Order: sequence, then C-alpha cells, then structure tokens
Amino acid sequence: MNINVLCIIFLVVFFLHNVIFFLIGSKVMESQNIKYAHYFLALTNILAALIDIFLIMHSVSLAYIFFSCFFCCEVIIYYKGSIYTKLAFALSLILHLLCCEALILPVMSIILQSSMANIFANFYFLIISRILMSFLCYISMFLVLFLIPDPYFKKMGQHNNRMKIFLALEITAIASIIATSSVYHMDNINGQQLFQQIIQGISWLIVEYTGLFMLVGFEILNEKKVKLETKLQLVDVYKNNLSQASEAIIQIDCKSGNLLSLVYKGKIIQGITGTPYTNILSTFLVNTNINVGDTSEFMQKASIKYMIEAFAKGETKYNCEYRQKENWLEAEFFLEEDIINDRLIALLVIYNINEQKALQFKAERDQLTGLYNKSITAHLINQYIEEHKKGILFMIDGDYFKQINDTLGHDVGDQVIINIATTLTQIFRNDAILGRVGGDEFMVFVTLNSLEFNISATATKVCDQLRRTYFNDVSAVSTSASIGIAEVTEDISSFYELYLLADSVLYKSKHNGRNQFTIYNSLPNLNS
Repeated sequence: MNINVLCIIFLVVFFLHNVIFFLIGSKVMESQNIKYAHYFLALTNILAALIDIFLIMHSVSLAYIFFSCFFCCEVIIYYKGSIYTKLAFALSLILHLLCCEALILPVMSIILQSSMANIFANFYFLIISRILMSFLCYISMFLVLFLIPDPYFKKMGQHNNRMKIFLALEITAIASIIATSSVYHMDNINGQQLFQQIIQGISWLIVEYTGLFMLVGFEILNEKKVKLETKLQLVDVYKNNLSQASEAIIQIDCKSGNLLSLVYKGKIIQGITGTPYTNILSTFLVNTNINVGDTSEFMQKASIKYMIEAFAKGETKYNCEYRQKENWLEAEFFLEEDIINDRLIALLVIYNINEQKALQFKAERDQLTGLYNKSITAHLINQYIEEHKKGILFMIDGDYFKQINDTLGHDVGDQVIINIATTLTQIFRNDAILGRVGGDEFMVFVTLNSLEFNISATATKVCDQLRRTYFNDVSAVSTSASIGIAEVTEDISSFYELYLLADSVLYKSKHNGRNQFTIYNSLPNLNS
C-alpha cells in the first residue's frame, strides 16, 4: 500500500481516537467553554504524534516522555477540576498507547521476522504500527464510552483519594514500560523477550481496566447504598407520619412529571403509577376544601417547578401549612436525586396538625378572648412593619372597667372583655392583627395605610359599638373605650416608636373625658 495512503489512514484514525478521548474527558471533568475545542486538540495531538514518530526512530524513551508531558500539559490547561483527576485522565491515554504498542510491535516482529528496532527504523512499518495502535485505542475508548453510563463519569472525578490510587497505578505502569523500552532497540529477534513484551502489555491493560471498573464499581456500590438509605428514610418518614395522623404520601418523578406511588390514609392506591402529578394536584389536593387564602402558596410550593428550583438551591426538605374547612394540614416535601436514572424524586407527605395547632393556639392566644397575647401581638406587628413599612396601630382601653368588676362582679367583667374582643374582631375582620395586651387593654394593627383605610370612620365605629351599659338587680355601670392611634411613616418605622406614640395619645383621650379617639399629630376628635 502506498505510504501516502497509510499516512492519511493514520491521521484519520489518530484524530478519531483523540476526539473520543476528549469527549470522555468532558464527561469526567468540566472543560473550558471553547467551541470545537475537541477537534482543535485532536489536530494539535496529530502534530505531537508526528514529532513523536520522529523521536521514536532515535529514542523510544525520549518519545514516550515527550508525548506524556505534552498530553498532561494539554489536559491540565483545557479541563477544570482536581489535578489528580486531570493527570489520571491524561496518563490513561498514554498508558493505552504504550500497552497497545507493547502488544503490536512483538506481533509484527514475529510476523515480519524482523526485529522491533528494524520496524522503528522503517517508516512504512512504523506507520502501520501506529495505525494499529490508534485503532486499538479507538476501539477500547469506544467500548468505555458505550459501557459506562454518563452519570458515573462525573462521579469518578469527584473522589480525590480514589483518583490518587488510580494515578499511582498508571505512573507505575508507564514507568515500568519506559524502563523496559530498551528492548525495542535490540537488533536480534528474541522470542522470549517478544513474549514478555506481549505479556507486559496485556497485564498493564488489565490493571488499567481493573482500576477503571473498580472506580465505577465503587460508584455503583455507593448508589446502591444511597438508594437503600433513601428507602429506609422513606420507611421511617412513612412510619413517623402515620403516627402523626398522615393523610397522604405521594412520590413524584420530577423529570417525567408522573406519580410513582400514592398512599392515602395508610392504604396504597393501586394503578396510580404513571399518572400525571398535575391531575392529582388539582383533583385530590386542591378540591379538598383548601382555604382560599392558602391555595396560592400551596400550589406554588407543590409545583414541580418549585421542587426543581428548591433542589438546585441545595434544599432537600421544605414544608407548607394550609387549612381545610375543619382541619389544619402540613405538607412536607422531601427531595432526593436519583443519579442512576438521572431524575429528581420528590416525596410529598401530608399530615394532620390539629393537635399541634391547638397547642400553638394555647401558647399564643389569650385564653379568655382567643385574641393574640401581648408578646405574640408585639412580635407579629414588629415583623410586619419590618417587611412592609406601613400600618396603623390602635391602642384601645376600656373605660370604667374597674367599676364593672367592683360593682357587678368579675363574671360580668369577663363578659365585658369578651364583648370588646368580639366587637373588634367584627369591625376589623381580616385586615388586622388583634391582641389583648392587658386586663382591659387591646391592640389592633391594621395592615393598610391611611390612603387605603378610613381611620376616623373606623375609630368612631369602635367607640359607638363599645359604649354599653351593664347592670344587675341593684346596680348599673356604663362602659366605653378610649383610643390612641398612630401610623407608620418614614419617621416612625419601628413597633416600639409606634407603640409609645399611640399609647401617649391614648392617655390624651382618657384625660379629655374618655369615650373618644386621638390620632397622633392631629387635633383630638371628640365623639359623643
């Protein structure tokens, strides 16, 4: 065959096996973002290979060292990541080439009945050996690319300790082959030495692939361990949530958007696998009397998009509370990556939290009125002001409450407090934070500003509706309310400031005759 044709074949085969090699590298490590870089590097390696051919005709050891250093520098520059991973990857190609050469040259020597030194000295035979060597590397790398699933390539490069061991094996193998490379310069044909070279090439290839598949094996074992631990965690979650009145457990494949399993009130629902999660979300969850005010937040957090975004931020667990007609429920979301199947698995556990909410209510609420207690009221108002920078505070104090207790008794006094709380709840409804902060002292924080809320009209209504007369068989006592009002502004931006101002104008209302309201920084408005 014409030498020019052989050179072209060599260039093509060498180019292809380098392209595949760099493709594998991009699966193991992150590469520089350069368009067509794989092809450019493969072409660069062709130039290095031509230099290598020139050197090998004079010194095999020098040629091996040159190509090893050149290729290591190339990989270190082009790829990102651990230096151990880079070197191990670069030397894997060098070791492949050296082992293939250790196999091919002795076989050619036997077939041609010519020494390996003569083969190196003959450019025609040297090119043939290089074609065969590149072809064997191409086949072996293609098999690696085909046999090892993509997720394992990335995982292999993430364990420095394993890579150090693999790198040490490669360095030992390459050093051993270079140390015995003097045999290639011998002019005589020695059958024993040829056989030893073949055995050495096969042995080091076996060591290389044993190390490679051990790395993959470690990852497989690790994945099985993770899957087992995940299953055990799911079992624990399932058991724990059953003891907490679990309503449902839903397992979702976030990649396909389909259900993997559904357990409802302790029973596994059959035939549900593969059903679109959105169907279940709309029919099973949303249509079960979820409070209108909670629907938006629940739908957002229960969406697959939110799950994927949360996992991308490093979250593996989050929750969402919502109300039904008669129940409080909590949805907990557990996120786990299934690396083998390249997908994100979400576990949605819904359980009844009525008991917890009852305890929370007891801790946060005033037992007589059901309104927030003093500390919770202050905390909620302060939190709202910090987040929204607006709001109006009403400080409301009952008039003549001591007379009620002294004249009509504490039972009537309790009823007065309940009536005040009920009236305030009816007037302010859902636009305010209501709390009982003392014996006959109440605090109402409206979550609007004066442009959105009629302060005077509302304060007048409170005064009118809280003006009542209570009596028994022998006595009667009239009650009313005095009110101090202050609004959040640029100058008044903390709860403490707001409280002091509202409290100061409350006592102006008391001092001016009670049964009236005073707005901070305004003239008192007397109400008869």
